[in-house]
Amino acid sequence: MTFPALHSILILIQLVVLCFSIGFSAKRFQRDPACLTALFFAFALICLLLSDCYWIAYEVIRPDFRMPFAANEIGEWAFFLLLATALATTVSGKGWEPVSIRRDLLPALFFVGASTALWIAWSGEWVQDILTGIVLTYFFTITLHALRVTGALRREEWIVLALLAAGLIGGQALTFAVPEKSRAVLDAGCYILMFIGIVLAFIKTLRAWRREAPETLFSLCCGAFCWVISCLYMSADPLYYAVGVAVTGIIVFQTGAVGKVADRNDLC
Repeated sequence: MTFPALHSILILIQLVVLCFSIGFSAKRFQRDPACLTALFFAFALICLLLSDCYWIAYEVIRPDFRMPFAANEIGEWAFFLLLATALATTVSGKGWEPVSIRRDLLPALFFVGASTALWIAWSGEWVQDILTGIVLTYFFTITLHALRVTGALRREEWIVLALLAAGLIGGQALTFAVPEKSRAVLDAGCYILMFIGIVLAFIKTLRAWRREAPETLFSLCCGAFCWVISCLYMSADPLYYAVGVAVTGIIVFQTGAVGKVADRNDLC
């Protein structure tokens, strides 16, 4: 099986998951119109669904050409912005102030800014990479703030996250400065860091499923999504597809967390 065919299959699987998640979230909002989290999350997933549909259509019509700057990237930007809105709505009132949010902008700006520079170095696509970086900086800032105000991570876990992020960015940057033989070793090390972070994110989210409040769980799911989407954008075939499966898995977790947020609202 060729990589494009495998990619199309994985997108089709994600489409099925997205359809289920959209229906689930829409029903939660229909049952409780006051649950804006479910509404924004459903709209976010619709944007991602349309982006995936564009991918499938392009793979069928122009399978031998690289996809241009087009509708799928705009759909992804809308997805990130709406997901950030859903998260902000969920944790509003828990120390959510503009002055407080600014302290979370710096780490988000550093990580996403460095990632954006790496994307440009790899692809040479300045406009879409910079625009993606701007949108992700906003999403990452909201997510970091949500994790902090909900107390989702302990101090040691913040340190581990910082070390993984710094190691990943540093390792990827060094691949441009070392000989080809050393580059393969660095790439392998970066993938190890990526998958360590992914495994830890899934473990943390699963452990929080019954123990934590719905807003904390949703914050953790969005934090896991931040890490996984960063890994996806830094991955190449065939590991790109393994990370893509993790993205779909996180969307399933996010859907369940949104359901818990809606159920909590019903009880209030």
